[in-house]
Amino acid sequence: MSIELISEFDPFLAQHINKYGNAGRGSTSYLSSTVFEEVISIMAEKVNKYSVDEIKRRKYFSIIVDSTPDITHIDQLSFIVRYVNDQGLPVERFLEFIPKAGHKSAELFDVVNDLIKRYGLDWSNCRGQSYDNANNMSGSYSGLQARVKEINNLIYFVPCAAHSLNLVGTHAVNSSKEAVKYFGLMQHLFTFFTISTHRWEILSNNLKPGTHTLKHPSFTRWSSRDAACLSINENCEKLQKVEIDCGLVVELYDSLIQLITNTRENFDEFEKKAIEKSVTKEYKDLKIRKKIKSIFYDETQHNDLITSGREKFKIDTFLVILDHLLNELNKRRAAYQNFFFPFAFIVMLERLSHDDIVKGATQLNEIYYDDMDLNKLINECLHLKAHIIQLADDKQNNVPKLL
Repeated sequence: MSIELISEFDPFLAQHINKYGNAGRGSTSYLSSTVFEEVISIMAEKVNKYSVDEIKRRKYFSIIVDSTPDITHIDQLSFIVRYVNDQGLPVERFLEFIPKAGHKSAELFDVVNDLIKRYGLDWSNCRGQSYDNANNMSGSYSGLQARVKEINNLIYFVPCAAHSLNLVGTHAVNSSKEAVKYFGLMQHLFTFFTISTHRWEILSNNLKPGTHTLKHPSFTRWSSRDAACLSINENCEKLQKVEIDCGLVVELYDSLIQLITNTRENFDEFEKKAIEKSVTKEYKDLKIRKKIKSIFYDETQHNDLITSGREKFKIDTFLVILDHLLNELNKRRAAYQNFFFPFAFIVMLERLSHDDIVKGATQLNEIYYDDMDLNKLINECLHLKAHIIQLADDKQNNVPKLL
């Protein structure tokens, strides 16, 4: 089918198919499945060679490794290289799928190390590694990132930003019993209707046009569980873009932290919206027996008993989820901030004094002393600062774009 489709736009191929298509056994048509697979393999080798040659020409690169099962449930390891191309833009090139690579960090390291050698890349030019947050990948003592860093201590580990944000939501939801029950109910409803075509038809017929239907809650992509979490979903999409940098990741995490902090004070607003959508308009009354707590002679009795269903929901569910969100966001933000800190002065050049620029360049050179000359770095930073100030009237120009 694919050849017929391509032939509609290629007169030579169309003529060849008309002449040799379905010619039967014994005729040389070059249209067999064996020839197709060989042609695809040659094309793949050509594309990979182009990518690897460009990586070698640009010298420095980072690696991204992730494993996922395919449609036949065979676990495959994807190997991606990230680098800056000849136009100064960050690009990511997929190089290969490796089936059944194993799950232990030692097995994963052997596979990645063999790939680096096979493609003729040099570990000494690698400057970064990014994986998900699984222990076998991100473990700081025996994980894949630790084994890679033993080869070159400049291969810094940067967690996958989108995966980290998904884990933030997962941990926050699991902190509340009510939230776990809610998403569990969503899963049961989805299973109840999808297990029977008759039930699904009844559900579809009773939904109003434009109404959202039931969806399967993903366990790996928490953001898919609640389309109402627009800010988290939008930031998660931004974090998956190729051109993202750690400075922007920190800014996005800061914006989410500020959003959640402000949300803690807006319980009444969210309660009003929830009541408008809910069939139940009142909280369930609490029937709690007051516990008599023994106190010492220098203590005073505090009446900390919660008798309101509203207060219980606010304290045990609303605030618990938000506080866990804040804690997870701050913890994961720190990983990106620690990596970005030595480079932070570069995006603030127009606001820094001469001494601050020299100090920032010196600190960066102490880390990458084999990759740059300190005096050249300082002079280039000062020159860039002067250039930025000169272009200050043009609001479209900023440091990240100029870099």
